[in-house]
Parts: sequence; C-alpha cells; structure tokens
Amino acid sequence: MSAGRIPLVFDVDAMLEHLEALDPAPSVEEMLTAMARVGRNYGPYMVDTLAHALGEWHESIAGTVHDAWSAAEYPEDSAETERWIELFEEAGYRVDGEPAPRPDEITLYRGAPEGRVQRMAWTSSLAVARKFAHSSLRGREEGRVWSITIPGAWLLAHISGREEHEYIVNPAVWAQSPRVTEVA
Repeated sequence: MSAGRIPLVFDVDAMLEHLEALDPAPSVEEMLTAMARVGRNYGPYMVDTLAHALGEWHESIAGTVHDAWSAAEYPEDSAETERWIELFEEAGYRVDGEPAPRPDEITLYRGAPEGRVQRMAWTSSLAVARKFAHSSLRGREEGRVWSITIPGAWLLAHISGREEHEYIVNPAVWAQSPRVTEVA
C-alpha cells in the first residue's frame, strides 16, 4: 500500500481532516492505509464522512466500502442501515471491491438467532453459517441456520475475504417477503 500522502495520524477526526484536504482525492490504497491507522472499527465512519465531504463520488470511496464493512466488528451497528445501502449502491455491485456482474440467482445462508435473521450479512457457505449459528464467540447468542434463495438484483456486494463467502443483501428484500427457511 502506498502511504506517501497519509500521515502517521491515529486520531480519526485528524485523519479525516487530512483526507478531505488532499488534492486529488485519496486513492483506494491511501484510504486503506488511513483506515488501518485509525482502527478497523472507524472505517465505516471514515468512508461515510469522506463521501459526504468530497461532494462527489470517487473511486477511493467505491473501492473501500467493502473493506470498511468487512473490517468493522459489527458493521450494521457502526453505521445506519440506510447509509450502508446508499454507499453500496453508489459503489455498484462489487466482488472484493472490484466491479463485477451480479449472479442471476443465489442461495444464501445465515447463522443467527431468529430475531436477527433479517440482516444484511449472509454467506454462500452452509459451514460458515453453522459456525455463526453455533458459536458463542464474543458473547453471541446461540442461533439457527437459515436459508434464502434470492435474485442477484437484491445483492449489494460479495466479500470473499476471511473465508466467510459473505454476501451483502439489500434489506429491501424483506419487503418482498422472500421465503426464509430453517436448515436442519
């Protein structure tokens, strides 16, 4: 990663002030360096704040939305759902940050308690869903494995890092009343 124009600053607001002043706007590599310096849970805040501050969409934002989501401990709790939707839609469908065509249709799984099924993060791996359903990591509530088959148009992104085979599903899908089934 190129860190040439990114200072050794670890305060998120000071880093954002620096990024907003850069001309031209920061590159994807510079954004990733900046997010790494201030801490992974500040990525969503940085991407959102910089997207507003720049006043126009830049590839540096589009190319880092998925990284901000993936790095945050609980991404849906670190930014408003509506804002995540806006950021992902503005970036366009991407696989690991790169523009890509959406699949026509896909079956996805989610390991979660019943009250957390209608969330954005799903996986194409049944094994990963089972891990999340039956893991008490970080105080997670025991859950079940859920399955859904949806059209690709309802997907916002695909993130294959961390071997989670993660797909970000637009929460508007729930208004369409898709059939969610429990997997045995």
